[in-house]
Amino acid sequence: MKTDYIFKPERTSIFKAVRMGRNPFFGKANLLSKLSFFLFLASIIASIAGFSSEILLGLTFLFLGLSLLFWQFCLFFDMKVKHPRISTKIIRAVEEPNKVNLAEFFSYKVAKAFSKSKGRSANLFLYHLFNDPDFNFIFSKMRVDLREVRRYLKSSKDDDSELIWRIIFGAIKETAERDGKRVKKNDLLVSAFKHHEYLRNLFANQGIDEGDIRNLSNWVYRTQKMISDRKKFWKWKNLVKKGSLAKDWASGYTILLDRYSIDWTNKFKKIGFPEIIGHKEEVNAIERILSREAGNNILLVGESGVGRRSLIYELTRKSFYGESLSGVNHKRFVEFDVSSFLASVDGCDEIEKALKKIFQEVAESGNTILVISDIHNFLGEDSAPGRVDISGILAPYLSVSQFQVIGITDYAGYRRLEDGSSVISLFEKIEVSEISNEEVIRLLQNLSSRLEYKHKKMISYPAIKEIVNYCSKYLTSQPFPEKAIEVLNEAIIYLVQTKEDVLLPEHIAKLISRKTNIPVGVMEEKEKDLLLNLEDLIHKKVINQEEAVREIASALRRSRSQISSGTKPMGTFLFLGPTGVGKTETAKALVEVYFGSAKKMIRIDMSEFQNLNDIPRLIGSLEYEGVLTTKIREDPFSLILLDELEKAHPDILNLFLQVLDEGHITDGMGRKVDFKNSIIIATSNAGSEMILNNIKKELDWSKLKEELLNHLFSTAVFKPEFINRFDAVVLFSPLSRENLLDISQLLLKKTVKNLEERNIGFVVTDELKMKIVDLGYNPSFGARELKRVIQDKIENPLASALISGSINKGSRFKINPETFEIEML
Repeated sequence: MKTDYIFKPERTSIFKAVRMGRNPFFGKANLLSKLSFFLFLASIIASIAGFSSEILLGLTFLFLGLSLLFWQFCLFFDMKVKHPRISTKIIRAVEEPNKVNLAEFFSYKVAKAFSKSKGRSANLFLYHLFNDPDFNFIFSKMRVDLREVRRYLKSSKDDDSELIWRIIFGAIKETAERDGKRVKKNDLLVSAFKHHEYLRNLFANQGIDEGDIRNLSNWVYRTQKMISDRKKFWKWKNLVKKGSLAKDWASGYTILLDRYSIDWTNKFKKIGFPEIIGHKEEVNAIERILSREAGNNILLVGESGVGRRSLIYELTRKSFYGESLSGVNHKRFVEFDVSSFLASVDGCDEIEKALKKIFQEVAESGNTILVISDIHNFLGEDSAPGRVDISGILAPYLSVSQFQVIGITDYAGYRRLEDGSSVISLFEKIEVSEISNEEVIRLLQNLSSRLEYKHKKMISYPAIKEIVNYCSKYLTSQPFPEKAIEVLNEAIIYLVQTKEDVLLPEHIAKLISRKTNIPVGVMEEKEKDLLLNLEDLIHKKVINQEEAVREIASALRRSRSQISSGTKPMGTFLFLGPTGVGKTETAKALVEVYFGSAKKMIRIDMSEFQNLNDIPRLIGSLEYEGVLTTKIREDPFSLILLDELEKAHPDILNLFLQVLDEGHITDGMGRKVDFKNSIIIATSNAGSEMILNNIKKELDWSKLKEELLNHLFSTAVFKPEFINRFDAVVLFSPLSRENLLDISQLLLKKTVKNLEERNIGFVVTDELKMKIVDLGYNPSFGARELKRVIQDKIENPLASALISGSINKGSRFKINPETFEIEML
């Protein structure tokens, strides 16, 4: 394969630089410069101490000159020799590797590692390449022992002689894809991941993929660049922070505004500008609007936590450094604390007078852009309780080009402004959405550096990756990046409390499980046993209905093992059958067995939603919360039971099409509500007459399901596209007398258990159960009639006996199956 490439290091400037670096004069120049400077300082100290002489004075100047000379050699070598010009673009090396010398594109450190290995093998090349502090950081973050990797590379021989050339050419492709000029260390690492089997398997065991390696490498380079830029005090960006009087004198003063505001420009000028990740399109849109002569007021609309204020910070930075558009550069971004202002000023007349003064200051200053958070609280008749509607005072200024406002609100607030404020038309709306998962990872990387320094703990990259994965899947009611930041902060505190040193993925899994009550991460033995024996556990509470129990158990196992896609709910089922056959009881049994509590069931009677006007009650609105959406946002790991589905309005059923198919819906407030961690069970008695006729005529039960569905489609009870969205449609079979005997045992068992807690023994005989079944057997009502018989014939007499004192603690009795009289034992 090498024959397809041109690789001649001896003809390249970069490999000549490597050879020069071996020369003691260049190789030791930095050390000699430091040594000379140290001797220079020592000579000065000796002179101050009184050892002054002509020889010492001469040595002082000699050491100073040598220090400067060697420093100049270092600069020359680092800035010129190590970075020679490249005559050809690297894309040509990808397209025509047999016409371009690939060695020309190596960076100095890569060329140095290749020279040390003499191109003998890929393992030896990588062994020398990984002898670099940057790789210590990258491998430690991946939880991979770099020393062990280097030992393996040094001791193992390549079986594949072409491997080194595949890695080199892959690195050149990687460099071209990122629009780089030279092959750097991270390009070789990415290529080695693709082509070196040992490294690929090693990283895969830690859950690291190709994109993760790029993220980690870029993290290193970003950190190095930030540190380097801060050290270069002479750079313009560092000098401009000192400011100048001329810039301040060029604009008017905002004396009253300054009392009730935060000047983000001045604040960041002192503490430094934070790195803002994502939202580039939104920032560009804001810049364009602010640069207009008219209509230059903005309303940032987005949920709290998506980073609305970070857009202001990025605009402040770009404006300060003059990197924005001409109409935005060198403006002050000042956040007006309206609540603090209203609390300190008494009387409507005084408030109006002071507000006009503040707005006039902003307009006359010529360089101030006003920021108002939660602006919906101060505009319109429906402004928040205890607040003042300032829209009448604000409106005249909004049409003045020198007066610019950026309001911040959420979707609910924006809808209130649409309904109740006349000034909404004077603002340009910009929606702020969540940043991508990749951007969240980058943000967490930056945050983790500060947390590691503060708490003296290490945060592994797989843990950061799991935070984003788990937050995306399980914390659906909160937006990115806020939820990821919260989890990382909680995780590092957990690490401090447990006195562990490294944050790992298993720590994140435990934290998410505690926050959501959803089992995540590696399954423990108890959960494994529950999932593997789920059918038996449910059948302890539900008699018969093998198909329904089997379908539910299979869906849960698929979801927990992550075999299913994860974009839909954990399981969606439609239970058909006559009343009393166990449809609702099966759902109750599941929620108790798998979810651990009956409180995890969200039960909705769909007969209450027979009109289109009922939709807001289901998904919420500005007036009230939705009975479905609010509860699932509060507890996404739940079972949703939709009783009597056929009685709901057809258009309301259409709302569930997206839920069943995509696992989410938009509520009445415009928020995305996620159902991926829930189970949906819908029950319906539709077609019960057809089922009962089948029972009476003793027709073939196996063919009934298809006939029943065709009947429901033909009568327009349900649409085929709606039914097909369910994972399974289960037809509940009628209960036999044998089934009712077992059910009676379950029902009576509850009574027995209640009495046992009071030290009272109730002996249930087979004859009693048979008598109950005789009285309660009715195919049209299933087990419901059985419950009525137990209530009338057993529970009512027992209640009277307990109240009258006929049965006391320590009593033991049975009930006569013929007369239902209590007989003491």
